[in-house]
Amino acid sequence: MELAFVMAKLRNTIKRTVVFMTFDGEEAGCVGSSAYVKNPVYPLADTVLMLNFDMIDPTRGGYDAADVAWSHVAKDGSGNEYFGGVKPEDLSKMLKWGPDGTYCSEDSDIFSGKGVKIKDWCWCCDDTYHECTDTPDKMNWTGAIGTVGQGFDEIWKAAQG
Repeated sequence: MELAFVMAKLRNTIKRTVVFMTFDGEEAGCVGSSAYVKNPVYPLADTVLMLNFDMIDPTRGGYDAADVAWSHVAKDGSGNEYFGGVKPEDLSKMLKWGPDGTYCSEDSDIFSGKGVKIKDWCWCCDDTYHECTDTPDKMNWTGAIGTVGQGFDEIWKAAQG
């Protein structure tokens, strides 16, 4: 949300439209993002980049704040190249399929499947993930702020053309 506030203040200095949205139903197979790509507000052909902030505290997954635990932007924009930290056996546990049969581990996969370049921040996971004990006091806010800063840099570059 903070990035949306900042970009709104900078809207007269950027060259491209920046859209912020949230999706529901990722865990059920990327239901919300699948619905969006079927009926986008802006044509997907005009969508330069989809940034996905899933879990923004790098230390929760045991990563250093400078690491990119799960950032998959392939050189060709396909999202098929994984960098740092995700082992194949871990990835296989996360496999899910969207309503239209598209691979879906995160909402960005639905966009990637439609040819949109993506970047994810998913610092997954510690032993409290999806548990009642997963509370805000466990956050490393400095690491989370660093992730948001990386996001701002990506948005700024994409918005400037």
